[in-house]
Amino acid sequence: MFVANGLNGFPVLNFGLQSGEGNTKTLTVPDADNLDGGPGISIFLVLKRNEMLADFAAIIQKRDITGGDATKQAWDLEMDAGSNPNKFQFVVARDLFLKNSQIINTDKYYIVNVNYQGALQTASFINDGDIESTNFYNRPIQATNATLILGGFQPMNVAEAILVNSDMNMAQIKLVTNYLAAKYDLTLKAGDVISDFPYKNDLIGIGKDRNITNTADDVHLFSSGGGIELKAATIADAGDYVFAGHNGNAITENTTTKQWSRTYYLKNIGDVTNITLGFDFEKAGLTTVPDNTYKLLYKSTESGSWTDLSLTPVYDAGRKVLTYTLSTFQDGYYTISKLMSTGIRNFSKSTELSVYPNPATDKLVVNIKSQYKGKLVYNIVDLQGRIIVNANLEKGSEAISEFINLDMLAPGTYMLEVIQDSEKEVKMFLKN
Repeated sequence: MFVANGLNGFPVLNFGLQSGEGNTKTLTVPDADNLDGGPGISIFLVLKRNEMLADFAAIIQKRDITGGDATKQAWDLEMDAGSNPNKFQFVVARDLFLKNSQIINTDKYYIVNVNYQGALQTASFINDGDIESTNFYNRPIQATNATLILGGFQPMNVAEAILVNSDMNMAQIKLVTNYLAAKYDLTLKAGDVISDFPYKNDLIGIGKDRNITNTADDVHLFSSGGGIELKAATIADAGDYVFAGHNGNAITENTTTKQWSRTYYLKNIGDVTNITLGFDFEKAGLTTVPDNTYKLLYKSTESGSWTDLSLTPVYDAGRKVLTYTLSTFQDGYYTISKLMSTGIRNFSKSTELSVYPNPATDKLVVNIKSQYKGKLVYNIVDLQGRIIVNANLEKGSEAISEFINLDMLAPGTYMLEVIQDSEKEVKMFLKN
């Protein structure tokens, strides 16, 4: 039975009860090569039991249920009967029986992941982000001529089911688990890194974590969805992640400014640097051909004002993706626009502005080269939009260097705004 508003505003499937009406429901998927037969497998379920049965009640399975021939059994996630009727077990080809450790009750939804990583010859059971059990296994998942069956035996509600017919590393598993926790407003027992996240639509992420055997690091360096891409060449430390989601608006462009109607929220867990943020015009359904005059806009609060980060994008015409390189970035709201409605335009191409060192400790050197001579205004602004430093200087030559004292600034990320005449440029910098 389809329940429209079943969990945190999202629909769920109610598979009925066995007692009383005795009419548990079943969802079947005809046999397909992409549901078994791979070197590994990973299955995610968001589910709640509706009845405590002391039986081998299957949750989801890909096997021949008419007989006991092990060669026709790919995998099965079921309730473990006998002495553990209220715990799960993950069965692969009748020679791997991996059990979880906690009792599964009827009062809450669980985020369940069972997976087998063939490259590491390790199967694991992860419940609400907590690795409850692992086991050695060294065979590929069998390809079987059997229908996938969800439900039919254990009375339950299922909000979401995800099956990946290949190895998934621990960084990828943590990303998906946190996506599910954020989407359905569920609390993880372990690995909950994005509990406070304002936008949860089309949540994507990149990151790094220790592998399931704790012998090396796993990474996931590219993710896309909702009209954007996240990419990094490398991530320094295990436990560092970047997540992005959007406000749910359909993507349209303002007729005049070409600003996207969809706003994205990025969260930096740890200290991830040097990422690229891409805006996919084709996936967004837009016919506009962008150029490198498009601006990446930022604000620290949802109700704040947009700031142009003064980054020059690169447009990949083949993929129709406009990409910005962010050497550093902070949590906050992002979108793109061709024009800003401030009345102050960016520096012309004949003006050069640079700052160093970045990160800075006690002083920041600002170099400005342009034909303009006269009064300059510079502001140092924090990521809440507050002006921390405001000063004027007189530019009497084509090229000048200005030393700005940073002793009054707390460590963090700031924006330097330089305004000459009716032109403005912004540079982000870190204060250590």
